[in-house]
Amino acid sequence: MKKIILILFVAWGIIEGQSSQSTGLSILKNGTGSRIISMGELGVAQTDIYDFVYNPSLLSLDNSTAFSFTHNTRFNDIGTRNFLARLELWGIPLGLTLASTTIDNIEIRTKPGEPEATFNANYFYGGISFSGKLYDSFFAGATVKFIYENLYTDDASGIAYDMGLSYSGLTENLLLGLSVRNLGKMNNLRYQASDLPSEIRTGVSYKFILNKVNLLITAGAQKYFNGDNLHLHGGFEIDYSGALFLRAGYMSGYYSKKITAGFGVNWNNIGLDYAFQPYEYSLGDSHTFSISYSIR
Repeated sequence: MKKIILILFVAWGIIEGQSSQSTGLSILKNGTGSRIISMGELGVAQTDIYDFVYNPSLLSLDNSTAFSFTHNTRFNDIGTRNFLARLELWGIPLGLTLASTTIDNIEIRTKPGEPEATFNANYFYGGISFSGKLYDSFFAGATVKFIYENLYTDDASGIAYDMGLSYSGLTENLLLGLSVRNLGKMNNLRYQASDLPSEIRTGVSYKFILNKVNLLITAGAQKYFNGDNLHLHGGFEIDYSGALFLRAGYMSGYYSKKITAGFGVNWNNIGLDYAFQPYEYSLGDSHTFSISYSIR
């Protein structure tokens, strides 16, 4: 596919940050983990291998050691990869994540005709998360992230912070969550710094235990600090014997994306998950695949 740089970056920014005034650093706006994406991409109040990416306090609710790799494709050309590990060290729950996005072969033109050259755009971040109990069933956590972006001959870096709270003491199988993400600052990319997509999100989840079939429902809201719209997110998961999973979700307030869906299988602590997210206006679809291994 031939890519014109202006169209590509404007389109990607519109899709991933439609209610944020900044279209930079879309890697920080991407959903992470197939299970959470397929359930409406909220993540702030559901336990999952990738939960601490959305709310670092959730590390304290699952002490298992786990490793996961996720690959996402969109626009048929843009690929995002994410590696994650969670473990406990000296009694402290820790989470590590590495993510990168590459846009290949962006064409340079100063006049109609064949491109004069091509280049790649690269985005990366690495983060470390930790959490602990504040009181009874009340938990808090934080994440520190290093961010890097490279566009043609220019590059920039910065530091971002996430903070989260969760509470599981109201009743069994009910979880509440709140997080603030992407606080911080970037260095200048040539003449101007990219704005971080700072946001707040809150949500609730409840799990219905129904013999071999369980139902998890999650709902909540998300808002960018520099945006006008409040986005509502919701989703569900049907779990059969902890081995087969069907999922779907919905999100409001976005111009080009609304529904999500997916499925998963789990065998001997190995999980395989897939998420599908269609985009409107002939922008194509997003496909996300995750593989994980847990030690319990």
